[in-house]
Amino acid sequence: MKKVKTFLQYLSRSLLPQSSHYETFLQNRFATSVVFFLESQVFFSFLITLVILINFNPFTLNTYKKSIVDSLNTIPANFEVSIRNDELTSNLFRPFLFWVKFPEEKFLFLVIDENAYPEKIKEYESTILLSKKVITVKYQQRLYTFPYSQFTNNLILTKSDILNLSSHSLDQMKLLFIVLIPFLVIFIPLTLCFTTTIYLLLSSIMVYIFYRLFHKHYKFIKIFQVGIHSSTLPMLIMIVLFSLYFWRCLPAYFPLLIILIFQLTGVYEAHYNKSHQILSNHKTTHHNKT
Repeated sequence: MKKVKTFLQYLSRSLLPQSSHYETFLQNRFATSVVFFLESQVFFSFLITLVILINFNPFTLNTYKKSIVDSLNTIPANFEVSIRNDELTSNLFRPFLFWVKFPEEKFLFLVIDENAYPEKIKEYESTILLSKKVITVKYQQRLYTFPYSQFTNNLILTKSDILNLSSHSLDQMKLLFIVLIPFLVIFIPLTLCFTTTIYLLLSSIMVYIFYRLFHKHYKFIKIFQVGIHSSTLPMLIMIVLFSLYFWRCLPAYFPLLIILIFQLTGVYEAHYNKSHQILSNHKTTHHNKT
């Protein structure tokens, strides 16, 4: 219980750049900060795992399954698509738009338009476009095209085929996720710890160079030590963004940018307070001598 209390105290003091706290951190042994770093990574991993389990658990997966099945039921009963000789044909006389309706949102997932060119997916604002010769996928505003030969040379799909296939796939995903839970408990902390360490090293190098340009010769190990504590709030910000925008990938430079800003401030606060105190003591001593 005492260790938990100590960790929570360190965590709360690391949230905002405060001169007194960062000066104290610099006076502590580097190993103390390393222990805090490892404990914080376990804590953040727990939060991330919790977010994943909230978004994906047997109850929410059943909700998603029902939403997808309900969406698939809107497909016309006579629906048929075939792929032969690397070309798609269908019995549809107009572009087919497949909307997915989740409880929170509705979005256009797939369009079948035999006469469309790949770039038309932007006009449709869809995720997948099936045209006559290629499949086009839009991911983070980038387009990826694949010929049908990469997947199959001979295929016929009806509405009943799609319903059966999707139901089976969703059941398999549900089972797979339950099996993967123990793996996530191990994988998330290791990945988070490795990724955060890389970000901290890169940020520490940039902070070191930045202060060297202003003739501030701070030790790299102490800059890294400040970074361990100053990265606490950026990590919490990233977890909040992850939970709010679960389906969207944030740019890789974004965490580095936030950690860099907080680390720059943290190093300044840690050394400013110390320099300010030395200057004040010097003035007091000089005044007493006078």
